[in-house]
Amino acid sequence: IKIEQEETKMSKLKENYTNVAKDLEDVTKKLAEYKSQISVNGKLYLEGQKAHIAVQRKIRQIKIECNIILKECKMEDISIPMSETHYKLEESVFTSSSSSNIESSGDCEILTKIDFSQFPKEICNFTNEKLRDVALQLIEKITKIENEFDDLVNLKVDEKIDIIKQRMQKINTNLRNYRNKYDEIKMQFESVKVKRYKSFSDCLERVTAEIDFIYKNLVNNTSAQAIILPDNPEEPYAGNIIYNCIAPHKGFQPLQYLSDGEKSMASLALLFAIQRYILILR
Repeated sequence: IKIEQEETKMSKLKENYTNVAKDLEDVTKKLAEYKSQISVNGKLYLEGQKAHIAVQRKIRQIKIECNIILKECKMEDISIPMSETHYKLEESVFTSSSSSNIESSGDCEILTKIDFSQFPKEICNFTNEKLRDVALQLIEKITKIENEFDDLVNLKVDEKIDIIKQRMQKINTNLRNYRNKYDEIKMQFESVKVKRYKSFSDCLERVTAEIDFIYKNLVNNTSAQAIILPDNPEEPYAGNIIYNCIAPHKGFQPLQYLSDGEKSMASLALLFAIQRYILILR
């Protein structure tokens, strides 16, 4: 009897296990479906975000272009129809610094305060190509009007133009004279610069050739060395002179690290080398 009861319990447990396994499988399938839906929704969300960013960028670019057009109109003294209540706003926008943020509240609002009712209604529905054609037609009309205006110029204007031309010729003549003087001064400067470079280089080469021999004799040691180098090879007279000595039985080290006696010998060598160059000049 107990065995039968245990078998009955075992059968029920197996049945329960089968049901739970089936439920788990169903839940797993639903979870996979939900994950798939979440992935699809995530992709759609990212695409929507990209589209939103692209639209915002396009709007920002259009605002910038509109603002540039408005400022160009202001510079060209082209009147833009504005509602009377927002006239002060227009002035504040156009007189603001060019470095101000293009998307400030004033710049954005000014685009919505233009009185478009004064424009032909059909223009609002024009494409960019159609607007370009209209702009070209207007430019042609303006050019025609300007040509007609030029034909009406009187003699006084011609006289003023002649006076301006004479002044321009005088200015050009003065400019040529100044340029010639500048070229002449520049040539003189370059000549002095070359002479200065040659004189200094000759002196430096002579001193460099003599100082090592003098220093060796002063310290009575052929292993000693005295070296002079220009700090600025291109313009040695405009820079510093690097002077280093290798004292007897010592390695190379800057002049400031030598002993007082060694510094004195180095200074005497430099002084004698310069004096020898001066004697040669005399």
